Amino acid sequence: MKNLILLIALTLTCNIANSQSIKKKTNTKSNSVQYSEEKALELIADYYEFYNADEEYDNPVVRRISNNVFYVKVEYCSGGKDICYEESNGESIKKEFFWSSKVLILKIQSSTKYTVTVKANY
Repeated sequence: MKNLILLIALTLTCNIANSQSIKKKTNTKSNSVQYSEEKALELIADYYEFYNADEEYDNPVVRRISNNVFYVKVEYCSGGKDICYEESNGESIKKEFFWSSKVLILKIQSSTKYTVTVKANY
């Protein structure tokens, strides 16, 4: 009888020890937000309006790379509206000679934080 009680006590002790050493599985779902191409265009407009105001840009084309990273191709002209456009019959016309194109990398951290860099070797 003592052996039976000792065996039951030993089994319970082993089960408790094993249950404490087993790690609980955690669900590690990513909480990343997928931003739209429209949001990317809004942020590029903000970038050129505030951070890069000395350049004019036109015809942005957005290509999604991941949930929060975009390539954005823009035509740009440095020097402001006086250099980049001419007035003809009350209409602004681009001076094509001064315009070039480049590809930007837009990385969105949140709805208000982002970084823009020029893509090299494209």
